[in-house]
Amino acid sequence: MKTRVCIVGGGPAGLTASLYLLRAGIDHVIIEKNEYGGNILEAISIKNYPGIVDISGREYIMCLRSQIDLYDGKFIRGSVTNIEREGDKFKISTKRREIVSDYLIIATGTKRLSSGIEIHNFDNTSFCALCDGSNFKGKSISVIGAGNNGVDSAIYLSNIAKDVTVFSDVDTPSCDHTTYEMAKNIENIKFEFNAKVTDVYRDKLVYQKDGKEVEFETEGTFIYIGFTPETEIFDEVKKDEYGYIYVDKNLKTSVDKVYACGDCIEGSFGQLVTAQATGAQAAISVAKELRKCAF
Repeated sequence: MKTRVCIVGGGPAGLTASLYLLRAGIDHVIIEKNEYGGNILEAISIKNYPGIVDISGREYIMCLRSQIDLYDGKFIRGSVTNIEREGDKFKISTKRREIVSDYLIIATGTKRLSSGIEIHNFDNTSFCALCDGSNFKGKSISVIGAGNNGVDSAIYLSNIAKDVTVFSDVDTPSCDHTTYEMAKNIENIKFEFNAKVTDVYRDKLVYQKDGKEVEFETEGTFIYIGFTPETEIFDEVKKDEYGYIYVDKNLKTSVDKVYACGDCIEGSFGQLVTAQATGAQAAISVAKELRKCAF
């Protein structure tokens, strides 16, 4: 299969790049190994997207997909197994097909960090409150991680569960101030700081605090530890020590005809609006190189 541009990654950045390329009339495909939408699908409530008061991540992606479908976007489901240069083009391989493309846009986002937590039983353990929260109605549950996703999930779960305890291994939450203020004012949410969770069982978790091991009874555990960039397969582009891709002001990488956008780039803010902005910018930059920049 031949195309002008291949977008690897179907999260908000990749989907936005696709929308802009479609409107510019540039032939392209978008490859995604999992469900289109990426990590934002787990967002229970998005309240900081300009122009939208409140929407779930899944609802938002449905809107974006329907917009792309108006222009007959080309989607390929599959994992990229290899990328190599063929002259001035790129050959992108999946298990089922090969795509030859003039340009490459990397929009692979991030994946969940290895938590370092030993999970002894998965029966009452989840990574998605929106998916599994209803299973814990009236129960005492725990959330590991005090970032935006973790605390947002605690707020959501507080309407379902009897009570929610949020564990963080540092002394302050890493979520934004507004989210924390909202959570700490909810009667059935409490925070346990400087508590490093090491083990999760069906009916309890174990954490270290002040040099002591503490057992905490819980009827369910939701884990929100953090993310790392999914950029391992892109060997030639320059990356920082954590694997985030360096780009210039036009979202171009260190490799000619290769652009990157979204949460996988160095300096990303991990926000929906900024991921989409870089997706649009990468597409516009490619369009300008192809002298098709009418949007």
